[in-house]
Amino acid sequence: MYTNVGRKIKGAAVFAFWVGVIVSCIIGFVLIIIGIKISSSYYQQGSGMTQIIAGLAIAIVGSICSWLGSLSLYGFGELIEYSRKMEDDINTISTKLPKVGFDKAFSSFQTNRELSEGSAEHASRNE
Repeated sequence: MYTNVGRKIKGAAVFAFWVGVIVSCIIGFVLIIIGIKISSSYYQQGSGMTQIIAGLAIAIVGSICSWLGSLSLYGFGELIEYSRKMEDDINTISTKLPKVGFDKAFSSFQTNRELSEGSAEHASRNE
């Protein structure tokens, strides 16, 4: 249930996108059909144009909103997948590296820092 969460979130995003697009298009087409029927009525000619425009707007805007919503959810799933992959890579690298104590690692940091400061002083003297 809690394994491969990133992949499941991405799958849910794709599913939510398609459900949103299908529902928006169905509602839009129903409104368009209602508008056409109202427009073709003898007593209310021309009054169905509002439903036709609303149907087109719902089909288009609803699909775009569905895409934008699923895009952020899909991106979140990608972040989870890549952070999991980075964690696995870091664990692989750390098991392959020799174990070094804190004091030894810190002393090499100081040595590298002193070297970089020394090269900066050397560069300023040459100017």
